[in-house]
Amino acid sequence: MLSDQERYVELLRQNGATIEGKAVLDVGSGSGEFVRHAQQIGAKESWGVEHNKRILDGSLHQFGMSAVNRDHLLHMPFSEIPEKRPDLKGKFDVIKITAITPYANANELKRMAHTAHFLLKKDGHILLELPWMNLMNDAFRADQSAEENTGIIERYARLTKPSKARKEIELLQTAYKTLFSAYFDTAVEVTSIGKVKALVISNPKEIIPDINTIRFDDRMLRLSPIPGVRPSGAAQAQ
Repeated sequence: MLSDQERYVELLRQNGATIEGKAVLDVGSGSGEFVRHAQQIGAKESWGVEHNKRILDGSLHQFGMSAVNRDHLLHMPFSEIPEKRPDLKGKFDVIKITAITPYANANELKRMAHTAHFLLKKDGHILLELPWMNLMNDAFRADQSAEENTGIIERYARLTKPSKARKEIELLQTAYKTLFSAYFDTAVEVTSIGKVKALVISNPKEIIPDINTIRFDDRMLRLSPIPGVRPSGAAQAQ
């Protein structure tokens, strides 16, 4: 049986992306399992970004992370990289964004897409995990009381009917796809065996709209509709 890290790599390989000899970034790297795995299977450079310093410090002593270049483990929110590390523009062949997406609100998701475009090479690939039922359930069980519960998961916690949850998660998936289409020309939906529903994204656009002109707000992500407002899930330039 494949591990989660092996599943991520397999999903990328199925869509023409390889880890070997490439510069790889894991967003929300946590304890560093994927950073270590990418290094073990031959990544040229294996990077991680994690905003939680306690988790990042702990990762240096787990999973053999002490062998990883410490300069490649960034302590900052992902969206702050363009400002704080402009030298990383267009550096990465592969960017993995998984497990953090249930927590993001609309503004955070816009910054995420913008930052991913900033960091990706022209021929690079992004693996973006979509919200799906098992992911949302796992996140809810693990983090009901976490300080990070400020985005989608907070609203999800108020749902009681699985049928409604499924419908709303489909809305979220549509919202993610349309948002990233403002920055990239190609997004292929993929699903691994029994796990992980994701987009493999490539072909960053030459010209992108200013982040402030992209119409994408929390109404498009709401799990409890506002009276008189129909959540379209559409992200488009004004």
